[in-house]
Amino acid sequence: MRWLDTISWALDRASAYFFLPLMTFIMLMEVIARYVFNAPIIWSGEAVSYLLIIVLLFGIPECTRQNGHIRMDVLNWLIPQWANRAVEALYALIGIVVFALIAKKTSGEIGYLRSLPKTSEFLKLPIWLYYAGIALLSAIMMLMFAIRLMRAVAVPKLNTEAGH
Repeated sequence: MRWLDTISWALDRASAYFFLPLMTFIMLMEVIARYVFNAPIIWSGEAVSYLLIIVLLFGIPECTRQNGHIRMDVLNWLIPQWANRAVEALYALIGIVVFALIAKKTSGEIGYLRSLPKTSEFLKLPIWLYYAGIALLSAIMMLMFAIRLMRAVAVPKLNTEAGH
């Protein structure tokens, strides 16, 4: 699924090359404004909080795609390949369930939150947008874990070429 890889890659790059530097810039401006000019930027803490969430959520799909999560590789070497595949399948199933629950909860709240005039305190962003973003990224993660599950349970092809 190349399109999913492209989305994952693009989210990661947006996180690394736009949102993280933007977060750093806002914090730098806050420090300068507060300690040099004695005039803090009131919305900076809220903006940085949202940007930190974006950086985290945008990085998770690419980390999952590249199999970059922290784990104990020592156990992988000690157990047979079929057990490794079973552990990978269980990991993928747990990922699907966790992100399905997150998507269900957040998407269920969107309609209700849209009916309220509830916004963030300083930036005045509608709260439902935050929930919609989490629901969308949870759906992407469910697809990523579904692909991992299919790869884990797929029977490896045997090399049938002559001489092998």
